[in-house]
Amino acid sequence: MAKRGNSVIGIDLGKRAYKAVLLNKKSETRYALSSFASHEVPEEVMTADDVAQHIKQLLKDLGGYTKSCALAVSEPGSLLRIIEQPNTPPALLRNALRYNGLSMLNQDCKDFVLDVASISNGISGANGT
Repeated sequence: MAKRGNSVIGIDLGKRAYKAVLLNKKSETRYALSSFASHEVPEEVMTADDVAQHIKQLLKDLGGYTKSCALAVSEPGSLLRIIEQPNTPPALLRNALRYNGLSMLNQDCKDFVLDVASISNGISGANGT
């Protein structure tokens, strides 16, 4: 079994700036911020090569090295909704939102790209979705 790394890089590719953080694992539940970097990006549409060069420069400024990376790409049209829901399998909840979004979210969801994730609300034995 492969050993998990002790560090991770997080990258946010925003519309106006690219940001990155390097986190090191301190314990099973704690991480420490080791480094961060940020770069303004031009407003004009860039080619894939331009994006790659900006990311390479961002990682160079960040310093450090790890194989683990998380990437976020922002989209102005995206929405995040947190709802309280009994413990429900994700596939069932996706379908329920797609077909009954109007009753669950007061919004028609048939044309949306949906995803769901369980989050803990801090109360033992209870889950929010």
